[in-house]
Amino acid sequence: MNPLQVYTEIFAAAFGLSQKEAAETNLENLAAWDSLAHLALIAALDDAFGIHIGVKDMTALRSFANGLEILRKYGIAV
Repeated sequence: MNPLQVYTEIFAAAFGLSQKEAAETNLENLAAWDSLAHLALIAALDDAFGIHIGVKDMTALRSFANGLEILRKYGIAV
């Protein structure tokens, strides 16, 4: 599985979405995006990609697309 597929699966699982729904999601349009789901997403990304997402980036992650930008910042080719 390529990094984009891994990210999409993790993101979808964190919020109970289909992969298509995940790609269109942001903090403002998803009631399931609460603090626990957000932390679960961050932890799963850290584990899957062997990185440690810093606090600044953790709080900046507010959408599927934004998450891609953050992963690229950590050298993940998504």
